[in-house]
Amino acid sequence: PILLKVRRWPVPEGEKKNKPWILPVAALLGIGAQFALSFLTEQWISLMGLEREAFVPMPATAAEWVAAVLILAILPAVAEEWFFRGMVYRGMAEIMPPFAAAIVATVLFAAAHRSVNAYPAMLIFGAIASLLTVRGGKMRYGIIFHMCYNLTALLLMAV
Repeated sequence: PILLKVRRWPVPEGEKKNKPWILPVAALLGIGAQFALSFLTEQWISLMGLEREAFVPMPATAAEWVAAVLILAILPAVAEEWFFRGMVYRGMAEIMPPFAAAIVATVLFAAAHRSVNAYPAMLIFGAIASLLTVRGGKMRYGIIFHMCYNLTALLLMAV
């Protein structure tokens, strides 16, 4: 029940609600994070002696690309941010300090991806998404970060 309650994002006293500069920062962070966290994941796989996970077949036609962008970049970003930063974080922030709630949301986000290979990267990713969303006061910042991260991953697989 605590997760399903509709809430508004709290805005700290004296801070403006609208921070349009965060959108381009979130987009650039998403792109940069994909490169950095891909490198981290490769290092983690080598260090731990893990098996590489299978890749998704790449789209071949324009229609397949549209579907891939929608299914692999946009929808997961919206759904995951809505759940982990919208429901989990805000629900937990009502019963614990915001920093602790962000840690819970981040750890659950990383665990939900069910990948030992990507777990460290997903922890860092979740922390950045939480920071953008919480400090910005709007979920769109985390969503834009997440979309740009996913879209960059899709484009890098195509190269």
